[in-house]
Amino acid sequence: MKTLFRLSLIAAACCINTGRCAAASVDATFVNFEGKQTAPVRLSPDGTRLFAVNTPDGRLSVFDTSNPSNPVLIAEIPVGLEPVSVNPLNNDEAWVVNEVSDSVSIVSVSRGIVTDTLQAKDEPADVVFAAGRAFVSCSRNNLIRVSDLPTHAELAAIPVLGNNPRALVT
Repeated sequence: MKTLFRLSLIAAACCINTGRCAAASVDATFVNFEGKQTAPVRLSPDGTRLFAVNTPDGRLSVFDTSNPSNPVLIAEIPVGLEPVSVNPLNNDEAWVVNEVSDSVSIVSVSRGIVTDTLQAKDEPADVVFAAGRAFVSCSRNNLIRVSDLPTHAELAAIPVLGNNPRALVT
Protein backbone atom coordinates (compact mmCIF):
# COMPACT_ATOMS: atom_id res chain seq x y z
CA MET A 1 0.00 0.00 0.00
CA LYS A 2 2.87 2.37 0.82
CA THR A 3 4.47 1.65 -2.56
CA LEU A 4 1.26 2.45 -4.42
CA PHE A 5 0.92 5.70 -2.44
CA ARG A 6 4.55 6.67 -3.25
CA LEU A 7 4.04 5.96 -6.96
CA SER A 8 0.90 8.10 -6.92
CA LEU A 9 2.85 10.96 -5.32
CA ILE A 10 5.63 10.66 -7.92
CA ALA A 11 3.09 10.69 -10.76
CA ALA A 12 1.36 13.75 -9.26
CA ALA A 13 4.70 15.54 -8.89
CA CYS A 14 5.53 14.85 -12.53
CA CYS A 15 2.18 16.30 -13.58
CA ILE A 16 2.74 19.44 -11.52
CA ASN A 17 6.33 19.96 -12.76
CA THR A 18 5.48 19.52 -16.44
CA GLY A 19 2.10 21.20 -16.31
CA ARG A 20 0.34 18.20 -17.82
CA CYS A 21 -0.17 14.53 -17.13
CA ALA A 22 0.87 11.77 -19.51
CA ALA A 23 -2.72 10.56 -19.82
CA ALA A 24 -3.86 14.01 -20.92
CA SER A 25 -1.31 14.08 -23.77
CA VAL A 26 -2.58 10.92 -25.46
CA ASP A 27 -4.45 11.54 -28.73
CA ALA A 28 -7.60 9.43 -28.48
CA THR A 29 -8.12 9.49 -32.26
CA PHE A 30 -4.77 7.85 -33.11
CA VAL A 31 -4.88 4.10 -33.69
CA ASN A 32 -1.64 2.24 -34.33
CA PHE A 33 -1.87 -0.83 -36.56
CA GLU A 34 0.94 -2.73 -38.22
CA GLY A 35 0.99 -6.00 -40.13
CA LYS A 36 2.63 -9.10 -38.75
CA GLN A 37 6.19 -9.09 -40.11
CA THR A 38 7.51 -12.41 -41.41
CA ALA A 39 10.91 -11.73 -42.98
CA PRO A 40 11.40 -7.96 -42.78
CA VAL A 41 15.19 -7.92 -43.36
CA ARG A 42 17.30 -9.94 -45.80
CA LEU A 43 20.69 -9.74 -47.48
CA SER A 44 21.21 -9.94 -51.23
CA PRO A 45 22.65 -13.24 -52.51
CA ASP A 46 26.17 -11.76 -52.67
CA GLY A 47 25.83 -9.95 -49.31
CA THR A 48 26.48 -6.43 -50.64
CA ARG A 49 22.93 -5.13 -50.14
CA LEU A 50 20.58 -5.21 -47.18
CA PHE A 51 16.84 -5.03 -47.88
CA ALA A 52 14.47 -3.94 -45.10
CA VAL A 53 10.72 -3.32 -45.17
CA ASN A 54 9.43 -0.15 -43.54
CA THR A 55 5.99 -1.44 -42.57
CA PRO A 56 4.33 1.74 -41.24
CA ASP A 57 5.58 3.86 -44.16
CA GLY A 58 4.97 1.31 -46.96
CA ARG A 59 8.54 1.41 -48.28
CA LEU A 60 11.49 -0.84 -49.04
CA SER A 61 14.79 0.50 -47.68
CA VAL A 62 17.95 -0.67 -49.46
CA PHE A 63 21.41 -0.35 -47.93
CA ASP A 64 24.84 -0.83 -49.50
CA THR A 65 26.73 -3.17 -47.16
CA SER A 66 30.02 -3.36 -49.07
CA ASN A 67 31.51 -1.81 -45.92
CA PRO A 68 29.69 -3.88 -43.24
CA SER A 69 30.68 -1.54 -40.40
CA ASN A 70 29.04 1.41 -42.16
CA PRO A 71 25.93 0.47 -44.23
CA VAL A 72 24.76 3.29 -46.49
CA LEU A 73 21.11 3.88 -47.42
CA ILE A 74 20.94 3.91 -51.23
CA ALA A 75 17.20 3.74 -51.90
CA GLU A 76 13.75 4.17 -50.33
CA ILE A 77 11.18 2.69 -52.71
CA PRO A 78 7.41 2.96 -52.13
CA VAL A 79 5.62 -0.41 -52.26
CA GLY A 80 2.14 -1.55 -51.14
CA LEU A 81 0.35 -1.21 -47.81
CA GLU A 82 1.91 -2.95 -44.83
CA PRO A 83 4.97 -4.66 -46.33
CA VAL A 84 5.81 -7.60 -44.06
CA SER A 85 8.43 -9.60 -45.94
CA VAL A 86 11.17 -9.09 -48.53
CA ASN A 87 13.26 -11.55 -50.52
CA PRO A 88 15.88 -10.38 -53.04
CA LEU A 89 16.12 -12.45 -56.21
CA ASN A 90 19.44 -10.76 -56.99
CA ASN A 91 21.20 -7.44 -56.18
CA ASP A 92 18.73 -5.43 -58.26
CA GLU A 93 15.39 -7.24 -57.94
CA ALA A 94 13.53 -7.79 -54.68
CA TRP A 95 10.04 -9.16 -54.08
CA VAL A 96 8.12 -7.39 -51.30
CA VAL A 97 5.03 -8.99 -49.73
CA ASN A 98 2.33 -6.44 -48.79
CA GLU A 99 -0.14 -7.87 -46.28
CA VAL A 100 -2.91 -5.25 -46.39
CA SER A 101 -2.63 -4.61 -50.15
CA ASP A 102 -2.92 -8.38 -50.79
CA SER A 103 -0.05 -8.05 -53.25
CA VAL A 104 3.60 -8.68 -54.00
CA SER A 105 5.63 -5.74 -55.34
CA ILE A 106 8.53 -6.62 -57.63
CA VAL A 107 11.10 -3.87 -57.18
CA SER A 108 14.03 -2.73 -59.33
CA VAL A 109 16.61 -1.07 -57.09
CA SER A 110 18.59 0.50 -59.96
CA ARG A 111 15.42 2.11 -61.36
CA GLY A 112 13.96 2.87 -57.90
CA ILE A 113 10.48 1.66 -58.86
CA VAL A 114 8.02 -1.19 -58.60
CA THR A 115 8.19 -2.94 -62.00
CA ASP A 116 5.28 -5.31 -61.44
CA THR A 117 2.61 -6.06 -58.84
CA LEU A 118 1.13 -9.52 -58.34
CA GLN A 119 -2.21 -9.98 -56.60
CA ALA A 120 -2.03 -12.48 -53.73
CA LYS A 121 -5.32 -12.75 -51.86
CA ASP A 122 -5.70 -13.00 -48.85
CA GLU A 123 -3.04 -11.71 -46.44
CA PRO A 124 0.17 -12.77 -48.16
CA ALA A 125 2.98 -13.30 -45.66
CA ASP A 126 6.21 -14.51 -47.30
CA VAL A 127 7.90 -15.32 -50.61
CA VAL A 128 10.70 -17.75 -51.54
CA PHE A 129 12.24 -18.86 -54.83
CA ALA A 130 13.02 -22.36 -56.13
CA ALA A 131 13.26 -24.08 -59.52
CA GLY A 132 12.42 -20.92 -61.51
CA ARG A 133 9.31 -20.24 -59.48
CA ALA A 134 8.17 -17.92 -56.69
CA PHE A 135 6.11 -19.33 -53.82
CA VAL A 136 3.93 -16.90 -51.83
CA SER A 137 2.17 -17.95 -48.63
CA CYS A 138 -1.37 -16.54 -48.31
CA SER A 139 -2.29 -16.98 -44.68
CA ARG A 140 -6.03 -16.21 -44.68
CA ASN A 141 -6.79 -18.55 -47.60
CA ASN A 142 -4.40 -21.29 -46.40
CA LEU A 143 -2.71 -21.34 -49.81
CA ILE A 144 0.71 -21.23 -51.41
CA ARG A 145 0.54 -19.32 -54.71
CA VAL A 146 3.11 -20.38 -57.31
CA SER A 147 4.31 -17.93 -59.99
CA ASP A 148 6.75 -18.26 -62.88
CA LEU A 149 9.83 -16.10 -62.20
CA PRO A 150 10.44 -14.81 -65.76
CA THR A 151 6.81 -14.05 -66.68
CA HIS A 152 5.28 -13.54 -63.20
CA ALA A 153 2.27 -15.58 -64.35
CA GLU A 154 0.45 -17.53 -61.65
CA LEU A 155 0.91 -21.25 -62.25
CA ALA A 156 -0.92 -22.82 -59.31
CA ALA A 157 -2.56 -22.30 -55.94
CA ILE A 158 -1.65 -25.11 -53.57
CA PRO A 159 -3.98 -25.65 -50.57
CA VAL A 160 -2.25 -26.03 -47.21
CA LEU A 161 -3.70 -28.41 -44.64
CA GLY A 162 -3.26 -26.10 -41.67
CA ASN A 163 -4.15 -22.62 -40.54
CA ASN A 164 -2.50 -19.37 -41.54
CA PRO A 165 0.74 -20.43 -43.29
CA ARG A 166 3.27 -17.64 -42.92
CA ALA A 167 7.04 -18.19 -43.09
CA LEU A 168 8.50 -20.18 -45.97
CA VAL A 169 11.92 -21.81 -46.30
CA THR A 170 13.79 -23.15 -49.32
